[in-house]
Amino acid sequence: MAKKKALKKILVVDDEEDIIWSLKEFLVNKELQAEVFTASSGEEALEKLAQERIDLVITDIKMPGMSGLDLLVEIKNRFPYIVVIIMTAFPSSDFKRESLLKGGLYFIEKPFDIKMVREKVIEALRETGQFKGVLTGINLGVVIQIKCMSESTEALRVTEGSRQGIIFFQRGEIIHAICDELEGEEAFYEIMSFPNGHLDSVNIIELPERTISKPYVALLMEGVRRQDEQEVGDVAESAEPAGKKSDGLGGEAKEISSDQAAGAVSPGPPPVEMSEQLAGFKTINGYLAAAIMRASGEIVAQDDNNCPIDLDLVCQVAHDFFRQARQASGLSDFGACDEALLGTGSEALIMGCNPDESGQGAVPLVLAVFSASGNKAMGFREIRKVVARLAAAAV
Repeated sequence: MAKKKALKKILVVDDEEDIIWSLKEFLVNKELQAEVFTASSGEEALEKLAQERIDLVITDIKMPGMSGLDLLVEIKNRFPYIVVIIMTAFPSSDFKRESLLKGGLYFIEKPFDIKMVREKVIEALRETGQFKGVLTGINLGVVIQIKCMSESTEALRVTEGSRQGIIFFQRGEIIHAICDELEGEEAFYEIMSFPNGHLDSVNIIELPERTISKPYVALLMEGVRRQDEQEVGDVAESAEPAGKKSDGLGGEAKEISSDQAAGAVSPGPPPVEMSEQLAGFKTINGYLAAAIMRASGEIVAQDDNNCPIDLDLVCQVAHDFFRQARQASGLSDFGACDEALLGTGSEALIMGCNPDESGQGAVPLVLAVFSASGNKAMGFREIRKVVARLAAAAV
């Protein structure tokens, strides 16, 4: 004999008796198959929640005593598995923003349409039947890429201590983000800067207004770049300049020391084990090979990672390409580029240099080869770390 399906339990919270009565009458039907409980205040609602395993709470915002938003916070702290629908007659953007950050992603506007309420309740109850939990040991950027590649339409809530941010996806595109008082791209970058935290996905019915138009790869790369600036900081200051010399890669001439201006031999490679500098790439998804080169094109260190490509040839092509790219971009108002991405159908070559290094003895160019689907954002991040370490060791 088939096991009888358990009824879903819904708690309706409102200080207006007619609203409670109307919703209870509507929700008790064969389609929803739910058992409905009621409470006339936030305090009474918490008592009911302690007694019954409720699946869904529908609460008004403005009530005497504990407000609906305060109740929402208590529910998310004590009963994180419960889905909450917010009812309000004042659906301002500030109100929705505050509710979203406190954990409410479903809204009903008063006076409400019964059919619309039914749709939201059904969708919210469907969420209670899905797997839930906290993701651990996984990079936020990886989660974002997975959601974009799977063309998800949902919200990703990121909680770090007392802070919380939400990223909204529509068919695999990032369309909006909120964090603290920020919205749009700046909110996304702020969320990306969280050092750690909890991640949970939430289905949404109403999508927010689109504030982000950049592709997710560009957003991730910019987010990683900003993280690097915070982590690495300013590299060591160069010596007091007494002349100028080309960086050897087509960039604008840099100030050099008086010894170099007088013709002294440039220092050799930094006193570090070069091959060890490439170890960080091996943990990145899609990594194929990497190398460190001097401005002259000489390969100082390389790791072909048993890759079938001809890394020596790739380095030669990369050096010529990067030198010309720096020369060309140096003619613009932006100045000489410090990073570049060269993509083909099957591989992607990313490059970066330290613009403060100069001379043939310097080690200004780091490159890495990834598969087309590899994590290029993390690749750029690792290149910046290697460049910064080499620059610091050369001082």
